[in-house]
Amino acid sequence: MCSQVLSQAQDSFDAGHLYGIPASMKDCLDNGFTRQERIQAYKLLTLTYLFIDDPISAENSYLSLLRLDPEHKLNPQIDPVEIIYLDKNFKTTPNFTLHVIKGGLNFSNSTIIHNNGVDNTSQSLEEYEPRPGFQVGTGADLNFNQNFSLGFELLYSRKSLAYKNKPFHIDDQSFVETHNMASIPIFLRYTLPKNKFYPFVYAGYSFNVMFDASLNATLDDISPDPNDATANPSIEPVTGPSIKITRLRKFYNNSLVFGLGLKYRLKYEYISVDLRLNTGLTNMTVSDRQFDFVDPSNRDLNRELIFRYGVVSDDFRWNDLSLSIGYVVPLYKPRKVTKKNLLEKIRFLFEKEEDE
Repeated sequence: MCSQVLSQAQDSFDAGHLYGIPASMKDCLDNGFTRQERIQAYKLLTLTYLFIDDPISAENSYLSLLRLDPEHKLNPQIDPVEIIYLDKNFKTTPNFTLHVIKGGLNFSNSTIIHNNGVDNTSQSLEEYEPRPGFQVGTGADLNFNQNFSLGFELLYSRKSLAYKNKPFHIDDQSFVETHNMASIPIFLRYTLPKNKFYPFVYAGYSFNVMFDASLNATLDDISPDPNDATANPSIEPVTGPSIKITRLRKFYNNSLVFGLGLKYRLKYEYISVDLRLNTGLTNMTVSDRQFDFVDPSNRDLNRELIFRYGVVSDDFRWNDLSLSIGYVVPLYKPRKVTKKNLLEKIRFLFEKEEDE
């Protein structure tokens, strides 16, 4: 049994009988050991080669160990100093980390640039309220070292916010605006490895494409009785189907992204929790279209919004706060630390692993 072979090899090592150990484990290393036994065997071989002064074989054995267990941690309190120093010659930081899938909830709000309306906007009673949405996507990190990486993602998100106002301090006006958006955020991430927990922070820029926008509006047209101030006013509800307002919103827009989160290691993969703030940089309203009554496409839309619901869009930026959970897979490529020029480093990222 190969488990006995490993146990006998360990006994030989403890007794100082080193030279026969590599040959005794060869067959089981080729076909027989379990994954965990192979990790133990390669570590034993590494120590054996170090102690018989065969540094090349020690490096090859330790590299084989790291290919099986890229997250292998040595214990300076237990492991010999020779293997501790050898470990410093190797890097296991993955070149790329894939965020296979991530998704979660977002809550949107707005930053008003200029207030527009059908009434006296200096006395406006308008309010914006966050509404829940969701996002889903994928991404990857290019890792410079164990702390710094360049991340990018491709996300689809559905975002919405609510609006309330009392035009002329009489009527009750409200709507919910919803956007469907694709985003490509790019950011610099700093990660601090801590055993199984990896906290991180990041900041960057997001390029966004808003390909669909809609508005669900309602208006209570309230008319007091001109002959009796004490009488209940008449209320005429104005409702209708959802209105496509994509033409009145910027198709291309951008934002700054700031985030923090935590990765939790499960063997060689991670579960990631990520809290992100998107702060808009673009005025989402196409101002020259929302007052255009010449172009038929704009004219019919504006007549419905303004004359039916009393809606004139503010100039505003779109912001949101999102919480996502993701599944992360590092693409490990253990290697010996060597000095390479930039071209060699780029070439190395895409080299295929040799079979063991």
